[in-house]
Amino acid sequence: MKRYYRKPRLTPEQQGFNAEILLTQNLSIYRDWFVMRDILIPANNHTNQIDYIIICSYGVFVGEIKTFHGFIKGSASEKYWKQYINGVEKEYYSPIFQNQNHI
Repeated sequence: MKRYYRKPRLTPEQQGFNAEILLTQNLSIYRDWFVMRDILIPANNHTNQIDYIIICSYGVFVGEIKTFHGFIKGSASEKYWKQYINGVEKEYYSPIFQNQNHI
């Protein structure tokens, strides 16, 4: 009898963490870049969490990692984007607007 192993599904947090680690590994080839990951910055009555800050000779870059799949619909001017998977629509805060709050 053949047994099949089904890989357990990762939570969105685990997927995001794995994506951040993968990007960190890929960026490690740039020896003159300073990469900070998962930064917490207090702001007013809350804390901002920034996935990435990259400092290099080209400038300072602030980034968000997303591991969404399916069809994603949104634009730079829209505050909320939509994700479509198997006919199901989900709305979430625009990563562009989210990142603007970090700068």
